[in-house]
Amino acid sequence: DLANPVYGIRLPTITGNSYPFDVAQTSYSVFAQQQFQPAARLHLTAGVRFDRVREADNTVAAGGNNFVTNNDATTWRLGAAYDLWGPLAAYASYATSFTPNVGSLNLTDQIAAHPPETGDQYEVGLKWNDGKRFSANLGIFQLTRQNVAVPDPSSAVGLTRLSGEQQSRGFDIDVTAEVVPNLNVVATYAYVYATVLKDTVNPIGATLNNVPRHQGSVWAKYDFPADGFLGGAFIGAGASYVGGRAGDLKNTFHLGDYTTIDGVAGWRWEHVTAQLNLKNLLDRRFYVYADRPARVYPGEPRAILATVTVKF
Repeated sequence: DLANPVYGIRLPTITGNSYPFDVAQTSYSVFAQQQFQPAARLHLTAGVRFDRVREADNTVAAGGNNFVTNNDATTWRLGAAYDLWGPLAAYASYATSFTPNVGSLNLTDQIAAHPPETGDQYEVGLKWNDGKRFSANLGIFQLTRQNVAVPDPSSAVGLTRLSGEQQSRGFDIDVTAEVVPNLNVVATYAYVYATVLKDTVNPIGATLNNVPRHQGSVWAKYDFPADGFLGGAFIGAGASYVGGRAGDLKNTFHLGDYTTIDGVAGWRWEHVTAQLNLKNLLDRRFYVYADRPARVYPGEPRAILATVTVKF
């Protein structure tokens, strides 16, 4: 009873499923990268990385496997940029990836060699940077991943299983501009089409959960002139939009889209910065993540954060 609270009541004993994990992982890696310019307008980057990961699962519980897994992988990164004209450049890149699937896999997938997640990404785009008041980037990309750890719908303790292959395609654009002296604006937008390509449980072609088709933001910040009455002070405000998303890989439910508004105000003086951040200014209720109907996570409510930073 909120009007007549009773204090001193002992908290009830918490009951339910528990699954203690005891997993130790040791990793070693070595990498090399080289940047060179074979022609006046052409810039190239090449990199290679070798990883060795050893995982020991010493879990002693129902479903614990007590096994040791060793994974080795060599990944690559290649990139090229070509100066087309003045501040405009075109670029392209290709990279592969390797991520161990650690710890919480269900019994079936752990026994089945416990393979790591692998992937490759292609990207092409244009960049504009005049070095003064305007910069912009437009990129088109494709990311494909194999052996992705996803929630196991048959597990009551939060174990995961391996999804065969997932792919994300889309484009993103970001623009930074000094609209008038001391007023800087940053705007971003991304379109992503993310689907399941291979899976033994989830529908082929299903939309990946927690990946919005549309997402964007705009932020403006004004620094008061240093020689004025409010010299050293700054203010800013912005809005972020996240589109609707699937809540699980079977696409049985969806999370709604939302927009949040944030603000900032502060003051700099020599080595000291005092700042006040306002998050979710309108106290919008929204949900940021889900993997099943019983596990949906809300976003942060309105929050005010004050900080003082001193640099030496």
